[in-house]
Amino acid sequence: MRNLLNFIFRFHVAFLFLLLEVLGFFLLISYNNYHNIRAFSITNEVSGEFYGQVNEATSYLNLRDVNEQLSRENAALREMVRSSYLDTSSLFKPVFDTARVRVFEYLPAEVINGSVNKRNNYLIIDRGSSSGVKREMGVISPNGVAGVVVDVSPNYASVMSLLHGRSQVSTVIEKNGFFGLLKWDGSDPKYATLVDIPAHVDIAEGDTLLTRGASGIFPKNQLVGTIESWEINQSNRFYEIKVNLATDFRRLQHVHVVKNSKKQEIDTLIQNTTEPDV
Repeated sequence: MRNLLNFIFRFHVAFLFLLLEVLGFFLLISYNNYHNIRAFSITNEVSGEFYGQVNEATSYLNLRDVNEQLSRENAALREMVRSSYLDTSSLFKPVFDTARVRVFEYLPAEVINGSVNKRNNYLIIDRGSSSGVKREMGVISPNGVAGVVVDVSPNYASVMSLLHGRSQVSTVIEKNGFFGLLKWDGSDPKYATLVDIPAHVDIAEGDTLLTRGASGIFPKNQLVGTIESWEINQSNRFYEIKVNLATDFRRLQHVHVVKNSKKQEIDTLIQNTTEPDV
């Protein structure tokens, strides 16, 4: 305490000078309109710059929350599109205005782990049975099809991605309606192969490929990719089409799990009408 008092006493002239300077500046801007406006302008500029930097930092830190909010909004929008509804008016006239019934629901999820360089690749997402996720539910990315759920724990799920030797997706060529199976040959994570398309079908580079929706795992008309190139298998006269996948699995972070409320009904009919090979 004594040292502090000695310090103040020693420099009391300087402290008094600074106090008078501050007082004089205050009187100047208080009673002079020009200086008042100028001082306010400078203060506003400095504080604006400061809060701008703070806002940028806060916005960066809040990106995770923003992404989650956007995922929820995207899920809601997906549920509103026509491909998520079943048109029940094609055969019978409805008595009430209930011609379109929602079939597909979408649950946002985040990819927390995954691989692209193996023969059989999987994704791990942060949604499980506690969120309603079940096996054989489809998974789509913001850009297109991603895979199918194959195993579930309470809080996580394992997804067989399109980059898997057993992956098969019924895929249709948008412009002409011909469909085949999309498979992966294990070589390049950017590409897959579409088979079972007859060689007489008209195709071109860049043609859009969509989900057929036959199994009920994915809605119809979800983007799969585009035609990159093709060859004709001379033994059976079918195309082997190289497909540029819409989903970039090396950068995949946010997905939606697809729930089909009618899938069990579809599966039951398929099982009941499947005849053994003779």
